[in-house]
Amino acid sequence: MPPTDTLTTEPPTPASTETKSLGEYERLKLELASLTAAVSGVSFLTVWGVYGLNIALSYLVGSLVGLAYLGLLARSVDRIGEGKSKVGFSRFGLLVALVLVAARWDSLQMLPAVLGFLTYKAALVLYTIRTLVPR
Repeated sequence: MPPTDTLTTEPPTPASTETKSLGEYERLKLELASLTAAVSGVSFLTVWGVYGLNIALSYLVGSLVGLAYLGLLARSVDRIGEGKSKVGFSRFGLLVALVLVAARWDSLQMLPAVLGFLTYKAALVLYTIRTLVPR
């Protein structure tokens, strides 16, 4: 049995645990944004190859709005605990603005734009599957 004086395992301090958790959270945000951008890029190229540039550009516009939505969502999560109880209508406004612009602008098609917006959800599902599957 080793001497007890050589074992210096001290419990982590609350400050070090909080710093580690914040670092993990920042990595998660970056990973989700990167995965969303990657899925959007692959999907854009696939849609372009199958349906043509006009539909692919509509999809890309929706994907960019979805990426902005994900950023606003992350920012609102960052603010949890600051005492602000304001509901994030600006996030919902992004989707409304996308639908209105798609309805008014002839070269932007509604369905590909909305499906592009939902690409961030596909990235979340892929991330969840990747974390559940053992390596």
